[in-house]
Parts: sequence; C-alpha cells; structure tokens
Amino acid sequence: MNLIAFQKKNRSAWHLWCFAILIGFVSIGTLATPALAILITETSSSLMCPVLPDEQVDPDIFVSFEGRQVFLCCEGCRRNFLADPASYREGLASVMPVASVDNHDGSGKVDHDHGSDHGSDHATPGFFRRLIQWLGKFHPAAVHFPIALLMAGAMAEILKMMTGDARFSWASRFCVVFGTVAAVGAATLGWFFGGFNLVDGRWLMTTHRWLGTATAVMAIGLLWLCLLDARKEPGESRRLYLVLLFLAAGLVSVVGFLGGSLVYGLDHLAW
Repeated sequence: MNLIAFQKKNRSAWHLWCFAILIGFVSIGTLATPALAILITETSSSLMCPVLPDEQVDPDIFVSFEGRQVFLCCEGCRRNFLADPASYREGLASVMPVASVDNHDGSGKVDHDHGSDHGSDHATPGFFRRLIQWLGKFHPAAVHFPIALLMAGAMAEILKMMTGDARFSWASRFCVVFGTVAAVGAATLGWFFGGFNLVDGRWLMTTHRWLGTATAVMAIGLLWLCLLDARKEPGESRRLYLVLLFLAAGLVSVVGFLGGSLVYGLDHLAW
C-alpha cells in the first residue's frame, strides 16, 4: 500500500513539473516580447520615408508592394505611395538600409513581415526553398482549425461541468487531439510563411510568432494530459488537463487576434 501511494505521489509531482515547465515557456515568451519590441522600435525609427525622405517612418503605417511591406511616415504619404508606387521604386534604396532592400524584387521592404524570407538573396531559390515558401501560404487557412477545435474543446468541458454528461468529455478529447495536430501544423506553416527569424521588424509580428509557437508546445502537453485523463479516474491529471485546456483556448484566441491585427490593424475589432 505504501509503495502504491508513493508511486501516485511521484506521478502527481511529475504532472506538476511538466505543467510548470509549459507555463514557464509561455511566460518567458510573453514577457520577452515587450523588450524585443522596444529594441525593434528603436531600430526601425532610423528608417526614412520613401515619399518624404527627410521624415522618419511610422512603424504602424505601411503598404504592401510587390509582395513586401514598405513603411511610410504618415497616412498622406501612404495614399501617395498607393496612387503611384512605381514612381517611388528608385527612392526606396536611398532612404532605407541596403540590407533591407537587398532582394530580387528591389521592393525596399523592412525585413519584418510574413514574407521576410522570400527575397534575402539574388539567386533563384531552389526547389526545397520554393516548396517551403509555397507551403507557408497555407498558414492563414490552417490557423482556423486549432482556434476552433481548442475553443470547442473548452466549451465541451464547460457543458460537461454543467450537465454531468460524460459524452461532452469525449467530444472535448476529440477536439483536443485534432486541435493539437492542427496547432503544431499551423505553427510550422507559420514559420514557413514568416521566415526563420527570431526577431521581426514589428513587435506585433514577433509577439504573434512566439505566442503561436508557445501555443503549439502547450497543445502537445495538453494532448498528453488528455490521454492520461481518458485512461484514469478523475484526479490530479484531470485538474491539470482542465487548467491547461482553458489556458490554451484563451491563448490561441489571443494569437488569432494578433494574426488578424497583422493584416487589418490592432483596432480591427473596434466597435
């Protein structure tokens, strides 16, 4: 009897350690991004507007140009650039660092966006690199699956608590299993899409990148606890599973919001 109790005690401690490591990974990534954002902002502040070369760019004002993004100083310059972007092509190289325009299309984009890995050299990309870039284009579509499945899993567990119907738990496990696969796949495609950069030119992109990666890692831990919960009576693993499930559902929602903000701006859900 003492041996069984000792094994159960150590198993619970192992669960807690795994949970603490996962939470630590997410916390470090969350706390590190503001510091990276400050560094990035200070670096980008030295870039000059291609429309008004004497003005520094605003990191929140940019346009897409030949598959890249170009920063400008104000909304007026943004409208002027969009009206005739070709006329500013030559000016991009003179107002932005050489490293930022050293690509095959000469777009002059700051190396920060989803396509930052697409034009880093003049050589024609090989088959493998082109395959990576092509697969990355499925990232925007793939992210919908982990968002929907993990949130649905959390909602199913809430219904289980309210009704006591065990079928909701099985529905939750189904969502978690496929949601984890989808989360890992979407995160991988995200790295393909955004390039293999540790720090991007915008704090929003860096935050989205690393919180998305942390969510995928958390989902793997969640899947492990889910499988434990399916084989055992309610106990320590069940409680850890629920905590991590609700945390993952909230985090994947934040990551989805940040992803939308990259395209439509932080105020895209404004009333």
